[in-house]
Amino acid sequence: MIKTTILVPVADNEGQPFTAADARWLLREALTRFGGITQEGTVEGQWAEGDVTYTDRSTRYTIALNSWRQVPDWLAFVDAIRERYRQIAIYGEVAGIPEIFSG
Repeated sequence: MIKTTILVPVADNEGQPFTAADARWLLREALTRFGGITQEGTVEGQWAEGDVTYTDRSTRYTIALNSWRQVPDWLAFVDAIRERYRQIAIYGEVAGIPEIFSG
């Protein structure tokens, strides 16, 4: 199995929390596409852009892929999450290799 992880913000860039419908969509999509998902809880991170430091709270999700052949489907799922949650970029990992996925 190939372990994948993605951090999905709990609020948009204006601080408005995402809805329960957004969370249900994410879980339903993961179950449909991959057969399972684990919600590991909320994490907090910071990043700097110039002289400004940003803080973000996200939910960590893990999906175990059965084969490397599922990676393109997982990448498409990450893009769908990025669009649904109106994110320019989103953090994820495939088999422990991190990347910031952007459009």
